[in-house]
Amino acid sequence: MKKTTPPAKKTSSYRAYKRKAFWQIIFPMIVILLIFVAVSVMTSTRGAETLLKWSAISTVWLSLPLIVFLLLNLLILVGLIYGMAKLLKVTPIYTYKLTGYIHLAGEKIAAFADSLAEPVIKTQGFSASVRRLFGKK
Repeated sequence: MKKTTPPAKKTSSYRAYKRKAFWQIIFPMIVILLIFVAVSVMTSTRGAETLLKWSAISTVWLSLPLIVFLLLNLLILVGLIYGMAKLLKVTPIYTYKLTGYIHLAGEKIAAFADSLAEPVIKTQGFSASVRRLFGKK
């Protein structure tokens, strides 16, 4: 069975696209690969000193992103420690004031609850005393 090419692939714009794709994508990748292979071969044939020098340079370049990331984390940690130290100096003053307000609110709530329950307690007490006086249990 013979495979036919679709009509879309026969157009001049498709051929131009293929040509540009080769020159803009594939060709630069091949050139960079050849340069990389040439530099690798030249470095490996020069001797141990050159190899050690390039391995040290590579190690430095590979560790630089990690160092930058760790420095950012260190700066954030130092900022958090500094902020917590400042906060711990200020916190006791405001927590003492807050505790006072909480106790005041508790007293007000208890007084309000007592005033709401007082009529019920008085009517039940009056009812109990009337029952006791007239002998009902």
